[in-house]
Amino acid sequence: MVENFREVSRMLENMINEGNHKEGTYKGFKYEIIRMPHAGHLCGYIYFDKKATEEEFEIMDYNFHGGVTWGYDGEPNKGKYGFDCAHGGDYSPLDVFGGMRLFEYATYKDMKYVENNIIEVINKLREVD
Repeated sequence: MVENFREVSRMLENMINEGNHKEGTYKGFKYEIIRMPHAGHLCGYIYFDKKATEEEFEIMDYNFHGGVTWGYDGEPNKGKYGFDCAHGGDYSPLDVFGGMRLFEYATYKDMKYVENNIIEVINKLREVD
């Protein structure tokens, strides 16, 4: 039980230090990371000047953490595609305050994790250019 409190303390300290928002540009793609205010988990987005091609969309869907969860409602959203870190196996701050931990293997996906995933996906997108 004490170890769980230490883990929660480390996660919350990390959240405070990393902040709620980050944006940047990598290999010509603008990207953004946003913390969701209702649950505290992070979401990552890549911006396109136009709608992604089917091949680009498939690369994102296959390589984003949990697949594309933003920018696809039967038709890919023009210009913005993203993913969230609120899947089974993801540990979000809401889980901490609600006293829930659904999976023992659940981990908090921090800003560095999300940014690394975005960069990995952009590298794969650039391979098809």
